[in-house]
Amino acid sequence: MTRRTAIRTAITAIIVCMLAGALAGLLADRFARPTRAQGGGDRCGAANGDTNGDGARDLSDAVYLLVWLFSGGPEPVPPCGGGPELEALRAEIAQCRDERDQARAELESCQAELLEVRRHLEQCCRPEDCGNLFDDDGDSFIDCADSDCAASPACATGVLVLNEVDYDQEGTDTMEFAEVLNAGATSVPLGGLALVFVNGLTSSEYFRIDLSPAGSLSPGQYLVVHQAAVQVAPEALSLVLEQAFTGIQNGSPDAVVLFDATANAVIDALSYEGAITAAVISGAPGTFDLVSGAATPAADLGQGSLSRLPDGADTGDDATDWALSSVPTPGAPNAP
Repeated sequence: MTRRTAIRTAITAIIVCMLAGALAGLLADRFARPTRAQGGGDRCGAANGDTNGDGARDLSDAVYLLVWLFSGGPEPVPPCGGGPELEALRAEIAQCRDERDQARAELESCQAELLEVRRHLEQCCRPEDCGNLFDDDGDSFIDCADSDCAASPACATGVLVLNEVDYDQEGTDTMEFAEVLNAGATSVPLGGLALVFVNGLTSSEYFRIDLSPAGSLSPGQYLVVHQAAVQVAPEALSLVLEQAFTGIQNGSPDAVVLFDATANAVIDALSYEGAITAAVISGAPGTFDLVSGAATPAADLGQGSLSRLPDGADTGDDATDWALSSVPTPGAPNAP
């Protein structure tokens, strides 16, 4: 469209609007008649098309509409009531809304019931975690007080004990070992257990060995984790330390931990040449106190080993239970 054509179109539209407005005014003077609004009260149309609310549909309604459109007159009036068809439609809409609200209430109730069932299933069907201080299965028994934990190594405190550690020899350390004893009356599975070594300088783990390959430990039986040169008693279970292991650190302080990696719980520990009370174990939340009672004053300075004396003794006080044994006994009862 050229500029001249656009101007011509705009002028034509203005002229048409002016003529329509003038026509609306003439028609209003010729055909307008009193409406219900002019007589007082609210205006409404008796039927669709009764724009001026005078109760009839005729030319005056068209004039009324044109005056509103082009001369700023009052706007068309709404219909009065709408008749039986409109009332029936309104009743259907109201009924639909009631049914919708009822369905919504039933859905919300169903969702609440499903949530309650889900919570119940999650609690009643969840196994008890034997080391998190929480009633996981909802039976009012927590951790080792729950019968589900009867076979858990995490609840075997006083049954599995760390029994002997030789972390230093004269010259090069080639005879290092750590020994675990089943001091209880029943076999204990070793699945999920590990021997963890902790560096006292950083209070954090520097090496661990998985005890699961050893199977289970019978009552009174020993498990020895050792360097290859160590001679282990034939009746004891044995796990050789990997070549990547650079040796048990020599203290001031350091620690060895018998750890349940499934429950993230310390079963037993020995902190030697000092106390480690806030150890960080890889993958486990929080920190761990590796001292029972008071730390042992005994130290392995190259001859002998640190041992529970008497063999397997566990009074809950490391200073009482641990002493220097002059002769290491890997896989056999400890000797003074």
